[in-house]
Amino acid sequence: MVLNRTRYWIITIFYTLFIFASLPITPTVWKYLQVSFGYLPLYSIYLIYLSSTITMLGYLFFISQKRTITTYLNFVAIATIFGYYLKTISIPAEKIHLIEYALLSYFMGKSFQLGDAGNRDIRYFQVFLLITFIGVLDEGLQYYLPNRVFDIKDIWLNSLAGFLGLACLRLIIYSRPGESSKPAEER
Repeated sequence: MVLNRTRYWIITIFYTLFIFASLPITPTVWKYLQVSFGYLPLYSIYLIYLSSTITMLGYLFFISQKRTITTYLNFVAIATIFGYYLKTISIPAEKIHLIEYALLSYFMGKSFQLGDAGNRDIRYFQVFLLITFIGVLDEGLQYYLPNRVFDIKDIWLNSLAGFLGLACLRLIIYSRPGESSKPAEER
């Protein structure tokens, strides 16, 4: 089922609200998961990254019509940068930032119809600014929560994750200008 733009906007809005609503309870939930399941929550984050990477590689290899060396090199570069930051972030719960903001960039990309021609680069920049604004708001809200900490590094991390998600959309999924976001059989 192909979702239309309005439905992606609804998903994007509710997902963003979920990010904000979960701020006060995330530390408690994370601590409970760690106490109850040990390293399983951390390994689950790595598993999400690994399964997403394998899924994207499968998409490139079996579905996409863009089987060029440049597309594969872009994929490797994005996956490597994402994996590097996922591995080097010292606080395990902060690794979730990478996943949640990359997913937010996907939903926003679909909302802004980044696969369609016309002012593409401007729309990518607008989406990046919007994701960065949401990341700033996210951290700003944490400043006022007693069990959270404001950290400028997290704003950068949220923006980086959004940028990598948008880079994946721009350089891999919608790599050719004017290419529709619909699969070939639906065009």
